[in-house]
Amino acid sequence: MKYAPSEPNDLTASQGEVVGNFIDEAHRREMKTYVQMAPSHLPKLRAGLD
Repeated sequence: MKYAPSEPNDLTASQGEVVGNFIDEAHRREMKTYVQMAPSHLPKLRAGLD
């Protein structure tokens, strides 16, 4: 992978819910949301959905 995300830290612990809150609020307003994932994650994701 060209870019590896950083390891979780204290910022993740204190602000980790921000993305979830954003998505929840968008859905409350009847907006569609999309999450873009790197192709390298798709086989793992697909295995969990089948």
